[in-house]
Amino acid sequence: MGVIDIIARRSLENGDQQYEVCIGRPVVDEATGDYSCTWWLIDAEGREVTSTTMVGVDAAQALIFAIMIIGDRLAGEGFTWYGLAGTGFPRHLDPRGKPGVISIFADAPEDLFDSPAPRR
Repeated sequence: MGVIDIIARRSLENGDQQYEVCIGRPVVDEATGDYSCTWWLIDAEGREVTSTTMVGVDAAQALIFAIMIIGDRLAGEGFTWYGLAGTGFPRHLDPRGKPGVISIFADAPEDLFDSPAPRR
């Protein structure tokens, strides 16, 4: 495996611990033509906590799948982003028995839009 090209990062907190989500550039598998995109959760000491590689028929699909699985995998683990519950990554939801619902506000407090956006 060559050098990993990180294309996006997001800082998260969990209690008093700091973490970083890193998303790699999708890469093509020359043998199959499929693309893979890996993301990592890294702790403050630079150690990998978890990672997942998602595969798609093109780079966009692999990236979208990777972003979606971040929200799903880290949901309910106590992470916060800009002081708000959750990671800020989209998640798959099933609030009324309807599959395929996607929300970036799944973990947000109900009054999120009643106040100004948080600042770092």
